[in-house]
Amino acid sequence: MGFLLSAKENDDELYEGAEVIEENLKQHLNLSQPAGVVVDNDIKTFYYSYEEESRSGFFNTIINNFWEIANATISLRVENKRVSLEKIFSDKNFGEYTEADKKVFIDKYLDVYKKKLVETAISYPKGSGEKFRINLDNIRILCDDIDDETANAYGRTKRGLYLKALIEEYCEKPVFEREQIFFKQVMDEILLAISEVKQLKITTKESKSFYVTPYKILQDDTKNFNYLVGLSEEIGGKKEIKVASFRISRIARIKKMSSKSGFLSKKQKDEIDAEIITKKPQFMVGDIKTIKVRFNKDGLWSFKRHVYLRPHVYKEIDKENNVYEFECTPFQAKAYFFKFASGVEILEPQDLREEFINNYKQALSVYEKE
Repeated sequence: MGFLLSAKENDDELYEGAEVIEENLKQHLNLSQPAGVVVDNDIKTFYYSYEEESRSGFFNTIINNFWEIANATISLRVENKRVSLEKIFSDKNFGEYTEADKKVFIDKYLDVYKKKLVETAISYPKGSGEKFRINLDNIRILCDDIDDETANAYGRTKRGLYLKALIEEYCEKPVFEREQIFFKQVMDEILLAISEVKQLKITTKESKSFYVTPYKILQDDTKNFNYLVGLSEEIGGKKEIKVASFRISRIARIKKMSSKSGFLSKKQKDEIDAEIITKKPQFMVGDIKTIKVRFNKDGLWSFKRHVYLRPHVYKEIDKENNVYEFECTPFQAKAYFFKFASGVEILEPQDLREEFINNYKQALSVYEKE
């Protein structure tokens, strides 16, 4: 079944099955230029530090997490489509058709569907070639889990063509879907805890641990990243339960606590929903405060043009002097206004104003060095 592999890198003899492979193999991969850019960006985005970054690790994670749902795995998509069509035709509205007629239609439809899948899979343009070490788990997927129908569509010796189609397809997805694929195990654990109404124990990549009653997974307004939102209590900190969000890519360890209930009352859910509306998923930490700012001409232009991360609750209180009040957390204010530099002046609260002053002074000191 599946693709044929050589037992060693320079071995010309091909084998069926993964049992002959005793170590990771070097795998050639040729990606288009756009896909290469996405891969480079995702490695920088999804790994927490430079020391963690691994190109081979990245490719192996995508293969392992994505192959079962990818269009590139043609036989699985065809079979899923068959099941879907058979369910549709089992409806009583199609009772006038014989089983033979239904089968003819389904088979013809699937022939066209499969042809389009194959055409797409082999249509990606060539780019730069590279090699990465494919791990044993993925070798077993290629040899044993993927069936002959998919392997034959590419050529049983052309596993690189299949892997190219798989990675290229991944790279065409929006970033929040790519994040869901890369962090599939984290996503699965969260969704399982929600479905079983259990708490989670989470350790972030900043080495802080929390008990979390999960509510839902949300994306930010621009559909860039995924956030777990729920009630959180820091382990070893103050015994304070509050609404919080955790970016999926910043979760280092996660475990469903089978002995701890994750029940949320309607009142609690309503309170969380209210905070989601006012704070947004990525800014759940901290209390809402009134942030008073003054724009100059350039800053006001930037404010009207730059909507990403912009607090959505605000009002103009002094039109002549371009003074506005925003209702948001200080964290969101820093994330949005800091890039404005001289275009904006934080007037209130005083502690946030001083934080901006100190940060700008530190930045200026870098340029004032002789």
